[in-house]
Amino acid sequence: MLPYKVVFTCGAGVLTLAFGMLPAIFEAPPLAAVAITGVFAAVCVLIADRLVHGSRLTRGWSYKVKVLATRFIAAGATVFVAAVLVLQLIGIRWWAVWLMGLAATVLVETGVAAALEYYWFRLQPKVKPEPEPKPENSVGAAAPSGVTAVSHEVVRTAGSAVTVLERADLQLDHTQLLFKRALTEAGFGWLAQQGYKPIHDFGAKFQVQVPPERLALAGSDTSKASLPTSAAEPIAIALAHLMRMPLQSKWVNIRKEPAAGAYSISVVTQDVTGRLYPYEDCLEWASLRDPARVGFGLDTEPVFLPLRQHGQHIGQTRSGKSSLINTLIAYITRCRDAVLWVCGTEKLYDLVMGWLEIYLGTDFDLPFDWVANGPQDTVDMLCAAMSVARYRQSQPLSQRTAWPTVIVLMDEASFALRNKSVRGVYNGQSYYAAQMGAMIGQGAGSGEVFLHYATQRDTNDQLGDQGGDLQAQAGFTTAFRIKDLATIGRLMGDYKLEVPRHKGEFWLDDGDGNYPQLVKAPYIQEVDPTKDKLHSGLTLSDVAWARRNFVRRLDAGSAAAAGPKYAARHTRYTPAFQAYLTGAPCIAPARAVGPSEPLKPTTPAAPAGQTEPLTGGAGGGLAVAVAVEASPEAVARLAQMAGVDLTKMSAAEQAGFATTVAEVEQQYGSFDAFLQAQTGTAAATPSPAPQYAPPQYTPHPAAKTRADRIVEIVADADTQPVRRAVILAALRADGDPVTSEPSFQNGLAKLVDTGLLIKVDTGLYATPDRHDSRETA
Repeated sequence: MLPYKVVFTCGAGVLTLAFGMLPAIFEAPPLAAVAITGVFAAVCVLIADRLVHGSRLTRGWSYKVKVLATRFIAAGATVFVAAVLVLQLIGIRWWAVWLMGLAATVLVETGVAAALEYYWFRLQPKVKPEPEPKPENSVGAAAPSGVTAVSHEVVRTAGSAVTVLERADLQLDHTQLLFKRALTEAGFGWLAQQGYKPIHDFGAKFQVQVPPERLALAGSDTSKASLPTSAAEPIAIALAHLMRMPLQSKWVNIRKEPAAGAYSISVVTQDVTGRLYPYEDCLEWASLRDPARVGFGLDTEPVFLPLRQHGQHIGQTRSGKSSLINTLIAYITRCRDAVLWVCGTEKLYDLVMGWLEIYLGTDFDLPFDWVANGPQDTVDMLCAAMSVARYRQSQPLSQRTAWPTVIVLMDEASFALRNKSVRGVYNGQSYYAAQMGAMIGQGAGSGEVFLHYATQRDTNDQLGDQGGDLQAQAGFTTAFRIKDLATIGRLMGDYKLEVPRHKGEFWLDDGDGNYPQLVKAPYIQEVDPTKDKLHSGLTLSDVAWARRNFVRRLDAGSAAAAGPKYAARHTRYTPAFQAYLTGAPCIAPARAVGPSEPLKPTTPAAPAGQTEPLTGGAGGGLAVAVAVEASPEAVARLAQMAGVDLTKMSAAEQAGFATTVAEVEQQYGSFDAFLQAQTGTAAATPSPAPQYAPPQYTPHPAAKTRADRIVEIVADADTQPVRRAVILAALRADGDPVTSEPSFQNGLAKLVDTGLLIKVDTGLYATPDRHDSRETA
């Protein structure tokens, strides 16, 4: 591979040859050939100047070398123009002599370029020896304390360091020299630059190092040998003055690097966090042990966050917390080693509707393993999570496996945590939500159970009377826009940080002891028609539907420890589930414990024929002794509903499972009565979704269903295939409002699955008898 200096020089010689022979080939005037060559050479010099100063190839060159290289290129171009002029003066009949002279010129310029490259980059510059320091003042040197002598030594050492830095500045390019001057004007000129990385075409990320000589000057005041985050303001002011353009304070971000005395300073000239980053999905399995990408930093690089820890999301309403939470949900729901539980008392439907509506009327597993709505079901979910953790922690090492991690996501947590009137049962005792949240934070992590909660304020009173314990156990923290200016300082430990201004912009403390980082979360377009459409990329329904084959289940032992409420949860999105989430008068399928007050733990005498009372298993969910045994039929039915295999459970697990069923039968009289009270039916069947009509439109019993009408519309069309929009318009013209387009799209997909329609292309459908197609859905 030829060096670039040979290629460019030979190319210039070929162009000179072509321009010089113009009069002989096209009978052009000699002066025209010289003029054309001169103009073209000037254009090439201007282009070369831009390339030398902005190309990636010359990124490591110093500014002085770039200037000298540009001058050499201009001199070479002048020589080639002179060669054309010589040819016109001596006459075209001497073209052979002129051609040999031109070849010699190319060889000479190539040799000069090689020599300059060796001199500039490979030959070490000579360094003049430092002059010997002058002898110190005899009076000062004779001071008994020696303070004066030490001071002179410090000044001499610092002066030597300054000389070295000045010599190193000769190797800095224009960008580094500009930044060096800004640091000097801001009072941080003592920092040593270690290079930089461009941030596209609107910024740079500089690496700086505290020199050891600075420690000698700082003395005992170590703050003078560090770079605080508050230094971003004076640096931004200095850069704005030098660049003749306004800069926001947050456009300069200082971050401590792991190495001692090392910092990175990111500088941008655009509002990067004000940009919109559409979410890009991945359709491959992931692991919760790998950090999740939660957004992009000021340098536009991806930012990652480990999720196997407790965490909190703080920010006022409409600050963009949901954009980050949806991004985390999208990652967790494709992790093969994690299940997601979602709970809340207020606005829960707003969070989950985009993930669930697309599954209405289908028989696919939902992205969430369990969704609990309302104060009672929320505290019961927390009790179940703690029971799962205690069950796992009580297992011998020989019986432990790679349990799936349980992430409990509590939205608008303050409503549930401040409520002390609603209680759940854990280990036979009564607890309210704040107590259970604190217990999970303090003792569930080793059982692979973690609590992530979102709330609008960070003060302890907003998190109940256990708010201090709850916040103390939070591993990661995200702080969004909020009116309380001190919130960012309390959460991030730095009161100099600015409050985020844009939706989806937040400060991140990843829990690893790193400096807080300003991040912009990607945005998944919501399907709520009342929300603005910010981009035409993926919607929540698109991402949710892509999760239909990412099936993750809780292990059998943990499912049993979670209790009957977990067993009776909704696993298909039906109109009843929708009514439960929206707050309509519908009995939720998770009222297994009974009233808000728990059962009192008792220890009755064992009946005849029974040596000891049946006690709870290791899960600890309902460790209440009972005086009667559970019926085997009820135990088998509950196991079927929970999707667990009793034969694969240990003796302790089976005992705990039977205890739960026995307690329910003792309270309700029978297991069928329990099911009747909770779900309105005594049939303990699994939960495949029944074929409901969409709730927005209930046809007359004598009328045709929506599916029949869709097939009829396509069959009666004059031409096939028929567009989806045409089918939708025909349905609405026939009186069907079709207010839920995801439900309509699911209906089309089911018709394709059953063979009544053929999907010819995206949004195009036909009947099998009128269109032959090799494509099947």
